[in-house]
Amino acid sequence: MPEVQELDAMSQDEVLGFAGACAETARRAEVDLLRAAYQWSVLHPADRLDPAESKKPGREKARRLGGEGVPEVSEFAAAEFGARIGRSPYAAAQLMGDSQDLHHRHHQLWARVQAGEVRASYARHVVARTRDLTAEQAAYVDAAVAESADGPIPWSPTSPTCSPPSSSTCTPRRGQTPRALPGSRATARSPRTGCAGSWARGHGSRSSPSSTSPARPRSMPMRSPSDIGRPCS
Repeated sequence: MPEVQELDAMSQDEVLGFAGACAETARRAEVDLLRAAYQWSVLHPADRLDPAESKKPGREKARRLGGEGVPEVSEFAAAEFGARIGRSPYAAAQLMGDSQDLHHRHHQLWARVQAGEVRASYARHVVARTRDLTAEQAAYVDAAVAESADGPIPWSPTSPTCSPPSSSTCTPRRGQTPRALPGSRATARSPRTGCAGSWARGHGSRSSPSSTSPARPRSMPMRSPSDIGRPCS
């Protein structure tokens, strides 16, 4: 790898080429770390623990780090793995659970990650969001998002679209705008006052806590510039 003084002597194209090589190395390292995390979980199965000893206070117990259908592992495995890679036991447990979910519940997505077509961070986001699903539901999501999980989907603002008819879980669909689901609460900001208010969205109707109160007069003045930044009452 070039030293700092060598970077100083690089042209723009050379710096970009060097940065691209570093990014590719980092992406491959993320995938390799997932592989290592999975193999570490394989080496620490729950059946290596003595059931009688595990029942005692403070002794190592079996834990399931991934979703449904993922084998349990020994509890202290994450702490040891995290110490070696410089992460907390919690972060290491998340990494191990994500790797197990990819292997056991998201086969198509994992294949694309290993092929370098999907970032490991994108795949980890998918498995973390679907951890509470059943194995069947997770497989449905896997098939639905594997092809488009390479970055085009803006995951955070995407609204959910219902999965199989038998499932109440939702999966993202490209190009949708956020919407409130039945029974949830949404927030809107008044164009006149700038104050935020919320309402519950039911099945085909909206209701407001103040829906039974008299309507405000149309002559209500707009907020003055000096009111900007003050809490709304």
